Amino acid sequence: MLGFNYYNLAIIRPGVDVFDPRVLRASMGAMFHLNIEYFDSFEDYLKRFPSHDIYTLMLKGATNIHKVESKKGYHSLVFGNESSGLPDEYLDYGKSIFIPHSHYIDSLNLSMALGMTLMHFSKDEFKDKEVL
Repeated sequence: MLGFNYYNLAIIRPGVDVFDPRVLRASMGAMFHLNIEYFDSFEDYLKRFPSHDIYTLMLKGATNIHKVESKKGYHSLVFGNESSGLPDEYLDYGKSIFIPHSHYIDSLNLSMALGMTLMHFSKDEFKDKEVL
């Protein structure tokens, strides 16, 4: 997230405990540079951020991510858990998008989908960046 200038992480309960030693170790310290907030429901999240454009990542998504232009302003990228994804009711929120892939796999794992989505939504910010 930090590599693409995303600093805010919302977790809808039940969700991962970000202070679990395995999570902290996997983050390589990056966790301490994020703003993390837990919500009891997605509706609570929406009440807190009513002006965000919502993009739900779903296999049943109506729009190929390559056809989605990221607008300036605030948006929320919504992912489900790795085993079951988001329930169908999330099709009713914002714009549902999917990442196309070959027929050799059923789906992408969560970390891969997150990385690809963050890269897509931040591409304008980095398109003129030279090698570090």
